[in-house]
Amino acid sequence: MRCGLLVLPLLLMACTKDEATDYCKNHYRFHSQHIGKVARLRIELDVDGILSSELELPLAAIGSNSPDLASETTGLMGLLEDPGKVYSIQSLGSCETPTVNFGNKSSPAGNSLLAEYRSQCGNGNQVKQVDINLFEELPWLDEIETNVFTPATTKRFAISRQCDSAIFRLDPRAEDK
Repeated sequence: MRCGLLVLPLLLMACTKDEATDYCKNHYRFHSQHIGKVARLRIELDVDGILSSELELPLAAIGSNSPDLASETTGLMGLLEDPGKVYSIQSLGSCETPTVNFGNKSSPAGNSLLAEYRSQCGNGNQVKQVDINLFEELPWLDEIETNVFTPATTKRFAISRQCDSAIFRLDPRAEDK
């Protein structure tokens, strides 16, 4: 009997996945370790119907897979001229074709290629869903941190190739530190 009681906990431990190392469930434990290679997408629909978006692609992520960064960046700019290849928004009303501007951005995480989009979506328009399309275009991109701001809500999440669903917990809580 005593032997059986000792075996049961060992079997349960062997069959249970270590929660602390589950990359998708506990992404907040790993997010800060790779933040320099994470793309960032910020989408805002204001009360006047102006849709403003900003995509930051870290040069560290681009350069890590390209022998010629300048050529790769030029190719990316051509791709990013079409905002539909970056993301699409399902909303109550339609939006005008956006204007696109490119630049660079420096941050503590490193330098990034910056693409900015702006369009009129109509006063009182509401976002129903945001679809991130960039993974289909950039196979080397592993993760996108996304912030969506509307008059009704604010959402922050990451999309990772390694996870089946969006990751909403990106930062540790005080009790996790």
